[in-house]
Amino acid sequence: MEIFEIPTVIIKQEVKEHNIIKQNLLKMFDNTSLENINNKDLISKTDWSTSQDMSREYINYFMSNITPYIKNIGRELKAIDCKIVGMWYQQYYKNDKHNWHNHGGVNWANIYYAELPESSVNTQFYDVINKKILKSIDIKEGDFITFPANIIHRSPENKTNKRKSIISFNCDFDMRL
Repeated sequence: MEIFEIPTVIIKQEVKEHNIIKQNLLKMFDNTSLENINNKDLISKTDWSTSQDMSREYINYFMSNITPYIKNIGRELKAIDCKIVGMWYQQYYKNDKHNWHNHGGVNWANIYYAELPESSVNTQFYDVINKKILKSIDIKEGDFITFPANIIHRSPENKTNKRKSIISFNCDFDMRL
C-alpha cells in the first residue's frame, strides 16, 4: 500500500456580531434540559442526542446570524449548495473533555466558540500519517471554524474554572470545479 498526503484546509472566521450572539445563545442554552455525556468523554451539558431536530429555538437564531459566514465558506470552496446535517451545543465545565473523534458520513465539520476561556486549550487536530498532534490553531472566543469532517480532533480537558460553550454542526458542501 502507498499513502499519499495531500494538503487540506481549516477555515477560520471571526464572527463580528459575537457579543450579542453569545448573550442570546447562552440564555437559550440555560433554558434547555440538562443532558450530559459521561463515558470516555465528559461533557456537562449538551443536546447532541437531538442534533437532527433542526427546530430548536437557538438553531433558528444561530442560523439567522451564521448564514453569511457559511456563504463565505461556500464561495471559497466553489460550492453550489450547502446542506446542514445536524447541529448541537456543548458546554464544558472544569475537567470536561471530548476525546479524539471525527464526524463520519458528512464532508465538513464546524465549530462556533460562543464561550472560550483565554487559558483553555483549543480544539486539537491529529495527524494520522505522522501519528502526532498538529500545531494548535490560534482560536479565540467568537471564532467559527470549518474543517474536513474526517480529520480526527478533540476538545482537551478544560482545566480552568470557566465554562467553554460551543455550537457544532456538520454540513455537506456540493462542490464543482
